[in-house]
Amino acid sequence: MQPSRRALLKSASTVGLAGIGVTGTAGAQDAEEDENEDGDDRELTICSTTETTFNFVVEVSGEIRRGGEFRTDEYDEVGPDYVEGQVWKEKCDSYRFTGEIERLDRQGPGEAEVFVDGEPFRGPSQGDDDESEGDTGGEDTGRLPKEVVVSSPDTDEFLTYRFRVTGDLEKLEPNEDSSDAVDDVIDLGDEGTRVEGGVGSGDDRFAFSGQLVREDVPPGVELTVSER
Repeated sequence: MQPSRRALLKSASTVGLAGIGVTGTAGAQDAEEDENEDGDDRELTICSTTETTFNFVVEVSGEIRRGGEFRTDEYDEVGPDYVEGQVWKEKCDSYRFTGEIERLDRQGPGEAEVFVDGEPFRGPSQGDDDESEGDTGGEDTGRLPKEVVVSSPDTDEFLTYRFRVTGDLEKLEPNEDSSDAVDDVIDLGDEGTRVEGGVGSGDDRFAFSGQLVREDVPPGVELTVSER
């Protein structure tokens, strides 16, 4: 653990994040990327606080690139205005960006802290707790007649999956032994709704209508459908 990270984390409060993980190792970052800075840039730093992988997606209104205090993972995907990356084993990734952070998806069984210009950051995906509860459960789910439980009963390994339904879908509260439901629910319009998620020691639960279509479900993952 680098001393500069200790100082950063010591002065900031924890932003608890959880979701889907993808293993990776820290890679090299070209020095010239750190040198290409201007006065309008801001610095985004995401630090793992556990040994377990934390996966994330960031989108900005301007541009984003590798750079800042910490080197990024060589497997991170960095586009003109987005990053799909991961941190683990209490390491950090830093990026330089312009504009505002418009999306911060928290994905990974691990946890992480997020900073902008050295200050703890609570983005739009973290700060709207009341709205998210309405989207992931509550009274409206009563109109959805079916429920699917996603589990991996034969292993504690974290496995990813993807399926869609031909109607509507909403996330339900997870079981006690699982982490918060943070799986991505994607509206496909006339084609229905897609879920891209992951499951480990717990399970994921969704209410839905229509038919369920398996798109990428590995052998270790079970989908159990029942009437509500």
